[in-house]
Amino acid sequence: MKTKRIGGILLVLVSVVMAEFIIAEMKDGLHAGQAEAQTLGRNILYVGGSGPNNYTNIQDAIDNASNGDTIKVYNGTYYENVVINKTINLIGEDRNGTIIDAEGNGIAVKVNANKVNISNFTLKNASLYYPNAVIKVQSSFNSISYCDIIRGRSCIYFEHSNNNTILTCNISDSDTGIYFEHSNNNTILTCNISDNRNGVDGEGNTNNNTISQCSIKNNENMGISLPSFSKVLHCNISRNPKYGIYISTSYNVISNCIISHNGYGLFLENSQYNKIRNNSLIEDSLFINDNLYHFTHQIVENNSVNGKPLLYLLNQTNIVLDNVTMGEIILGNCSNLSIRNVKISTTEFGIECVSCDNITIYNCDIFASVWFSDCRDNVVSSNNLYHVRISSYTTVSNNIIKDEIEIPGSYVIEGAMEIAGSHNIVWNNSIEGGIMLTGATYNNISYNVIKNASEGVTLLVYSKYNNISSNILSNVSYGIYAIPLWAGAHNDYNKIIHNLIECNICGIYMQDNNDNNVIRGNSIYNASTGIYLKINCDNAEISNNTIINFGWAGIQLYGSANSYIIGNTLKNGKKYGIFNAVSSVTVFHNNLINITTPARDFDNNTWDNGYPSGGNYYSNFDESSEGAWDNNSDGIVDSSYNISDGPSIDHYPLMHPYGPPYAIFEYVIENKTVRFNASLSGDYNGYIVSYKWNFGDGTNGIGKIVNHTYAEGGYYTVTLTVTDDDGATNSTTKQIIVSNVPPFADFTFAPLNPVTTLPVYFTDLSNGLDGSIVLWYWEFGDGSTSDKQNPSHQYYYEGTYVVNLTVWDDDGANDTISKNITVIKPSTDYILITFSTKNEIFDYNISTNFSFIAYASAFNYTYGFIEFVNANWSTANFASNASINATQGKNILFSSGWNDGTAILQAEYNGYTDSVVFTISSSLFSFILYKGWNLITLPCKNSYNASSLFNDIEGCSIILSWNASLQDFMLYAPGTPYDFVIEDGHGYFVGMNHDSIFSLVDSPIQSVNVTLYIGWNMLGWFKENETNASSLYNAIENCSIILSWNASLQNFELYAPGTPDFVIKQGDGFLVAVDKQSIWHGEG
Repeated sequence: MKTKRIGGILLVLVSVVMAEFIIAEMKDGLHAGQAEAQTLGRNILYVGGSGPNNYTNIQDAIDNASNGDTIKVYNGTYYENVVINKTINLIGEDRNGTIIDAEGNGIAVKVNANKVNISNFTLKNASLYYPNAVIKVQSSFNSISYCDIIRGRSCIYFEHSNNNTILTCNISDSDTGIYFEHSNNNTILTCNISDNRNGVDGEGNTNNNTISQCSIKNNENMGISLPSFSKVLHCNISRNPKYGIYISTSYNVISNCIISHNGYGLFLENSQYNKIRNNSLIEDSLFINDNLYHFTHQIVENNSVNGKPLLYLLNQTNIVLDNVTMGEIILGNCSNLSIRNVKISTTEFGIECVSCDNITIYNCDIFASVWFSDCRDNVVSSNNLYHVRISSYTTVSNNIIKDEIEIPGSYVIEGAMEIAGSHNIVWNNSIEGGIMLTGATYNNISYNVIKNASEGVTLLVYSKYNNISSNILSNVSYGIYAIPLWAGAHNDYNKIIHNLIECNICGIYMQDNNDNNVIRGNSIYNASTGIYLKINCDNAEISNNTIINFGWAGIQLYGSANSYIIGNTLKNGKKYGIFNAVSSVTVFHNNLINITTPARDFDNNTWDNGYPSGGNYYSNFDESSEGAWDNNSDGIVDSSYNISDGPSIDHYPLMHPYGPPYAIFEYVIENKTVRFNASLSGDYNGYIVSYKWNFGDGTNGIGKIVNHTYAEGGYYTVTLTVTDDDGATNSTTKQIIVSNVPPFADFTFAPLNPVTTLPVYFTDLSNGLDGSIVLWYWEFGDGSTSDKQNPSHQYYYEGTYVVNLTVWDDDGANDTISKNITVIKPSTDYILITFSTKNEIFDYNISTNFSFIAYASAFNYTYGFIEFVNANWSTANFASNASINATQGKNILFSSGWNDGTAILQAEYNGYTDSVVFTISSSLFSFILYKGWNLITLPCKNSYNASSLFNDIEGCSIILSWNASLQDFMLYAPGTPYDFVIEDGHGYFVGMNHDSIFSLVDSPIQSVNVTLYIGWNMLGWFKENETNASSLYNAIENCSIILSWNASLQNFELYAPGTPDFVIKQGDGFLVAVDKQSIWHGEG
């Protein structure tokens, strides 16, 4: 006997999880009557051939057929609109060559009769107008299989149609791939649904439909929109640009799906009582856009996002999530919860909070959306974020928020930050992508740096009483943008104060009924229009703003009355300074400097504040050569100034600019030293006596031109304050970016001499130099990557690999290092004859006429399994006639023969040998049981119960029995309280830790009596002669589906009329669905 033991035993817990998968698959799976179809009838008719019963057109053959007949169609293109009004089987010769083409007219195939089977066609080119479809089904219990269905308003349209099966079809190039209307209990299996506008959609009283093992991808709008009580099982849903799965109904099951690279991966809205289990989301997320009641009435379990757990917490309090590994975090009705030092990336939503309070998110890297709905008293601080949406009483501070990360396939969220509530504080953040307020009130947005956006701050739909102050907005099209979106949704009583705006279209833009807003003390540079109030933006205060270098107008009012334009400085305008096209506007104490047309007014407005306060300063009307005289030296020109294009007059124009000095500075950066120059600053009626600097790093300076060296790179807010000879002051602020010293990338790895059988452990040695490393990206040279700081990776083939590490520091700079790693294959110390899972084959008692695949595996004493090798194989027989099918190779087929006796199977490789002794007996029956699940029956008389069978099967981890009367599983594993008898004629799922052989005494069973209950039943084939699924289907009364389990592939095979048949051998278990109770005696 051998003493070497290769491979480990899996935990029973793993098998329990696998058992739950089987239970979910069966209980939430196919309906018993779903694929019921008519068996082949008495007659076979032909289309496209020659001889008796042959027709030229498919419709002619249907018209001459009877219920139960089969029509076989030879290859060719049939330009028809086929109507099936009889229970027939319509079978094409080949799905690629047998084509029904509607030529863009009407419906290609309309099914009005029940129990129709359509198989092996290409069906295409229906009308693109509703309610046409390539296939329109208005009946029930039909089967459509192995077809390509292409181009129509819908590919398949179910209308008041139930209990149909669509199997292994390709469905594409339509407005909707599959459309349900008042249709129930239909099953879509192993189909490809792609390149439509919508993959699967429905309306009306549509329930209990199942989509299983389908690929649903590249549909323009959405992959699946679920009706109620639907099931989506084991599907691959990818690259649908808007939604992968959209659910606005209830009581659905989404299980064991791969959902990847969609816009929104799994999106729930007005939906409850759904079960979302065991799904893998890749660069996608689960989003529940709903209220708390709906939010808490979901079951969300065992899902992952980008290979990391999806955490779903309800009604939790006083929890700290610190440095946890999560792909997505969803919180409902939680409080006093802290999320710290968490990294989430490449998904639409990273953290979602609904009806939560006192949530703190601190020092996290969330390159996904952080979403608060109906929440309050939360803090979001010191994070790197992609997008934030908050509701009420939340503080968002000291974050870097970048709406610049492109998530492949994502549906882009507008703006880096959205505020949809009240009394929030947003301050001191660096934001790329803008802030949007929607119905937001009493919020304070201040001291933020906002850049690289279409709109810096947007106010929409009843956004009122907000304070937007002291922000820096740069590289934006619009600095502040306010529009109500619909009539009456005013954005009123907002204060926009002391912001610095550098833009290319408009600094502050308001349109359509935004009243009573204050725009004060802002500095706007390089805009086409500095401030523009358009259409009924009344009662505005526009005061003390500085607008420099504009193209069209410094301040423009169009249809916006009862406003005040006071104390603004407009300089260097190519067209107009102040442009009014409205009445009841008061304009005075503004400085209009170096502007082509300083003032234009189509109405009769007030352009001065009377004497001696005066009107406005015009740089083209301040010298005697321009007609401006001040004989009494009161600072007011002796003559009035006529405003262009209308009757308005400034009766008291100013001789000198009004107000304090103006502060302007430029800068030049060389590494970390910055040269600041305030020479462009000036005073309108005197001169500047002092220049004071705040460099933004805690230090100050004085002087017109100064140099300052920063300790490290980063963003700095620099303020210049100037004072004139009258003691008046003014300030300006800019944000600068000081050059960062790039990081230094480096790493080491262990072991230094890697082998193919063990992982390589990489250790990051990178240095941020003037900051810290925040991101790592590894390329291992074999196509694999990682974003961990210290990852591990296994190479399975020997060779030299180039490993690249790229690191990014906290200022966004990066560095890359490459190193070669040579991986060797360990030397062979011994070989073993094994199964494919590298478990050793021990000496066995096996039956005659038994065969299996054996492998020659090389091992190293230190490293374990190395590889499968090409061995020289042989057998030595003692009274037996066992044989193998090859003398050299990595694997052979071993057959025990038909004689009793002994066989020794031998393998030799480079001088290493191994052998296995088989005692062969015709009195035994043997199984090969594969790692994973096996569906078997014991075809011999036995006295086993589950526990004793478990003990006799080497490597067994779990046994499942199906209670057909309860339609539920019974489970046995050590430690569970349930045991049960192993009965003749019943099937059992056996979970295995590894491949193994199991033999038992062959005492044949002559007959069985198994009660078949409505629904699913799990039976076992006990007879020596094999059968097939179609024979069982025809022999078992009221049978609608046969399911067999392929243990080597770990997948089901399905038979219903029109689908491929398969063999069932002695010892195989199988499942049958029936719709009437009966007794099975072993027929088939």
